[in-house]
Amino acid sequence: MSHNPFATKGDEESFDINEDVVPESTLEEGEYIVKCVGVEKGTSKSDNPMFIWDFQIISTAAGVMIPDAPEKKVYTALTDAAMWKVEETVCAMGLGQVVDGKLQAKFTPSDAKGILCVGVISIGEFNNRPSLNIDKLMPHPSGAGFKGSALG
Repeated sequence: MSHNPFATKGDEESFDINEDVVPESTLEEGEYIVKCVGVEKGTSKSDNPMFIWDFQIISTAAGVMIPDAPEKKVYTALTDAAMWKVEETVCAMGLGQVVDGKLQAKFTPSDAKGILCVGVISIGEFNNRPSLNIDKLMPHPSGAGFKGSALG
């Protein structure tokens, strides 16, 4: 980020409200910083157990904050065919690890809440309207499980 909106001038903090912001309607495909705001157990349409993760898209990878931080869901079914997605999500969040080819994780919703990751966003279509999707999660540049500032 080329500009710090919370710069210090001498002994006094200053706030620059002219910082560039990106409205959701203008988001492009690419990498963004996302924050986990919740996770719950659910059941898929095929009656399989799954996790439903809620993420806010809070900034671009370059640190430009996104106003009104849109929330998007990531669904991870707990089936043999979909465990790769569970593994990707849990490991990106620092909530588990792969040992001898198998995912090992034990966490609570409060463990997950507040964790920042890099989310790869794509634009699809839902009901004939553009829809943002989180296609992939990767660890935050400050490390998996990071709960600090979006800017690291």
